[in-house]
Amino acid sequence: MLFSSLTFLYAFLPLLLIIYFLFSNSKVRKATLILFSLFFYAWGEPIYIFLMLMVVTMNYFFGLIISDAKSDKRKKLILIFGVAFNIVILSIFKYSGLIIRTINYIPFINIKEINLRLPLGISFYIFQAMTYIIDVYRNECKVQEKYSSLLLYITFFPQLVAGPIVKYNEIENELENREANIDDIFSGFGRFSIGLAKKVLLANNLGKVADILLNVNNFSYLSIWIGMIYYLLQLYFDFSGYSDMAIGLGRVFGFHYLENISKSIKEFWRRWHISLSSFFREYVYIPLGGKYHFQYRNILIVWALTGLWHGANWNYCLWGLYFAVILIFENIISGMKLKIIDSMNIIIKSALSHIYTMVMLIIGFILFYFEKFSQIIFAYQNMFLFNNDKVNFIVLSTIRENIIILIISIIVSTPIINKISILSSKMFSEK
Repeated sequence: MLFSSLTFLYAFLPLLLIIYFLFSNSKVRKATLILFSLFFYAWGEPIYIFLMLMVVTMNYFFGLIISDAKSDKRKKLILIFGVAFNIVILSIFKYSGLIIRTINYIPFINIKEINLRLPLGISFYIFQAMTYIIDVYRNECKVQEKYSSLLLYITFFPQLVAGPIVKYNEIENELENREANIDDIFSGFGRFSIGLAKKVLLANNLGKVADILLNVNNFSYLSIWIGMIYYLLQLYFDFSGYSDMAIGLGRVFGFHYLENISKSIKEFWRRWHISLSSFFREYVYIPLGGKYHFQYRNILIVWALTGLWHGANWNYCLWGLYFAVILIFENIISGMKLKIIDSMNIIIKSALSHIYTMVMLIIGFILFYFEKFSQIIFAYQNMFLFNNDKVNFIVLSTIRENIIILIISIIVSTPIINKISILSSKMFSEK
């Protein structure tokens, strides 16, 4: 069930709001959220709901056992077993096909690929389950003795399908003690409406244009460069829209999630995917040694995993490694005092930084959009070697007919709208 679907907007959400706010008892409200969340998931994945419940149950017991363990050695052993359990479940359903395809490249080996349908939101709820048991092990949160509270944390529908990844210690108190005041309700619905508009009005239409321009039959240097701009904007508004809707709905029910969402790739990623970046930084990068022990190795590992998290194909891994190399390059450059950069005018430096970031993103996201290596090579050839300099009628007419949405999307993706809103609010309050 999509947030933008009529079923959700005109049936699911209104019914949930009526029942939830009809009762003031906290236990009834919690039960209502759990039941509706399970129904939300079962709407699209009726079978896999049992898988999700098994993950919740197992991690509930992992947390209890870790908390009750008398020795650090036993705690660590249970944590390793718990993390391994979660990774195995994720790997079976998301990466088994990739693993078998890779093994089949070995001569004389031909393993039949297992066609498992990818469970909805499995990457998100597996990662959230792992943050819980890891935080319990680190004593960064108390063990959750109420199964219903952990069930609500992992299955709560606003962030279940598309994130953001919510760490347990961020909403630990709100699972039991939260208030949905009138300000949160109004601001939450406002945020949800903004996210819905981003998704329906911008992301969906930008995606349609990108698919036309990036069709291999339409390849030219113009279609590749312009098409990737449309695609990047579609990704931004798709992800930003879902995050806004999730954060807004969470706020309506009293939950306050981390805000998700440049002049450098490093800054871009810090803003673009805060919850995922935060997860890998705290649970992978720092435990590996962070910047104090084999920093560049750690960056490569984290970004390879980040790429594979987005998709079970090697092009996503290359996409992650591409950005890892750029981040390493930026770290090296930032540590050097280059006179040519220091002497630049701040406006020129800012403009060049933005251009650099956009060019690097466009080049990098070719690896994200195309899964076949033959298409990736073909795209780069047209992008840089100008192998096909003939721009066909479909490309030209598509660009011309959709130039307005491109301009609007670029403007909306900048801080301009936010600054105008803040300025208008100040002027209105002064009056």
